[in-house]
Amino acid sequence: MSLCSRCFVCLDQLKMNEKATNLVFMPEKYTREQLVCDMDKRRNKIKTISYFLRQNI
Repeated sequence: MSLCSRCFVCLDQLKMNEKATNLVFMPEKYTREQLVCDMDKRRNKIKTISYFLRQNI
């Protein structure tokens, strides 16, 4: 898998977190689960594959 595909998944998570804090990154406002982008989760693996396929089509 392309490393860029994995980065996009993490950036999506960051974007979701920032929506909760008015588009400002404030780590103290997030839980540990929100700060860690777990690439072993099924959902994140599927997103990675999706981004990879979009890059290579």
